[in-house]
Amino acid sequence: NEEDDDDMDVNDHDVQRLVIVTQ
Repeated sequence: NEEDDDDMDVNDHDVQRLVIVTQ
């Protein structure tokens, strides 16, 4: 479970960066 949470955290960061690049 902890590992899954970490993975989600990284994904969220990647998505935020993608959004900034798209804007």
